Amino acid sequence: MTAIDFESSGQRIDVSLEDVAAMALLYGFERPGPHSDTKPAAQRANLSDFFNVYGVNAFSKFKDKFRRETLLPPEEQKAMEHQKVSGFRFTACALDRPKK
Repeated sequence: MTAIDFESSGQRIDVSLEDVAAMALLYGFERPGPHSDTKPAAQRANLSDFFNVYGVNAFSKFKDKFRRETLLPPEEQKAMEHQKVSGFRFTACALDRPKK
């Protein structure tokens, strides 16, 4: 298993389901209920919720997006998406609403 992180996104490296599941677990995306640490990461990770953060619904789509784009960790990604949706942008001076 290759150790991946978000700094390696956008670099066209190949990732496996286990790589992505391990990363999801690292960021707290674990399925509810009791789990044995001996189970593979893909069986313990809540990949559906993890993928939803990035606007995809399947491993193959996440893999493509991870290879093509520079991605942020989940909380930063959610904040970025919220910023886009709300129409606000942050500046060094203040919080401004874009001019229309």
